[in-house]
Amino acid sequence: TSPDEKLHIADGNIELTDGYALNWTDGNTRILGHHSDGYIRFDAGGTSNVLVVSSSGNVGIGNTSPTSPLTVEGDISASGAISTESHITASGTINASRFEWSSNFIDSDSMIFAGGTSGLIRSSGTLTLEGDYDASGTNGKIIFKTNAVERMTISASNVGIGTTGPTKLLHLYNS
Repeated sequence: TSPDEKLHIADGNIELTDGYALNWTDGNTRILGHHSDGYIRFDAGGTSNVLVVSSSGNVGIGNTSPTSPLTVEGDISASGAISTESHITASGTINASRFEWSSNFIDSDSMIFAGGTSGLIRSSGTLTLEGDYDASGTNGKIIFKTNAVERMTISASNVGIGTTGPTKLLHLYNS
């Protein structure tokens, strides 16, 4: 009876037909819902699908078909901590100033892993720890590098310093 705004709805809903949106005046910023396709989509500044919520409740940022509770297409930046009770999986590079594991979660399965058969921990490109293994677990090795130069290798129970292919329990090589 006494609206506070130009449109004031009390005790009711706004209903839109499939494929129609709430548009802002520029026409490039909108919220679009599609019941038949099962999603809600947010477009901003002329970019479609900035954020998508699927019918299963999964959220996609830059991704139109999120397959996890949160699917992000592109880089993620955080100024604070990123915490997980399980795993972080990435198909690209993870850059961080520090990785920490809680003492409650350190076990034989704790690792930073990238790629199909190799893992990598790198600090500012100067200190690198690489792991390389095969499916049988028999041909794996750990490589320590500084300034992109291999300094020490552990392979097939042999340790090599100054060599990339140690052939003895302790193999030292000075070039």
